[in-house]
Amino acid sequence: MKKTIKSSMLIAYMSLSYGAAANNAEFSNHVELKNFDCAKEFESQIEILGRGSNYPSFIASDILEELIKQDEASQLISATCTSEVELGIKSIKIKNNGENATAIDYLEAKFPMELVVFNGEENWILDAAIKYEVNGLVSKQTPKLTKHFIVNGSYDMNRVKLKELPLILQQ
Repeated sequence: MKKTIKSSMLIAYMSLSYGAAANNAEFSNHVELKNFDCAKEFESQIEILGRGSNYPSFIASDILEELIKQDEASQLISATCTSEVELGIKSIKIKNNGENATAIDYLEAKFPMELVVFNGEENWILDAAIKYEVNGLVSKQTPKLTKHFIVNGSYDMNRVKLKELPLILQQ
């Protein structure tokens, strides 16, 4: 797999106070999680997001939360990381004990995913991603965590593309 490190900004769709969203293992207890070694080498950077060290669990919880917002009958059956996590950072110059230094002030982590979702009637496959951004790690008193849930395509279990409807979610 190819490693990708990017630095970019997106419009915020959903935001949380840094550290306020606790890891809810209840959501991910019955979800089949596959290929989450896609981010193993970046675990220490992922912890900077402030969501805890069990990233497969908090990712499954966050995905299920977004699915339920759209349809209360939704159930996340499985989540598969389809390629390595994409990381991006921005750093700023700081003074540390009178010395010039550089510190990470912004971090983003995007997890490309294939999701199997039960919509209350049937299973669907979603080509999706969940992206986390934390800004102000050094420059603000309280850093801000933003998450994006992106659906690139939806399919039935035979991989037939489902009808697309225009959808704009902002919160």
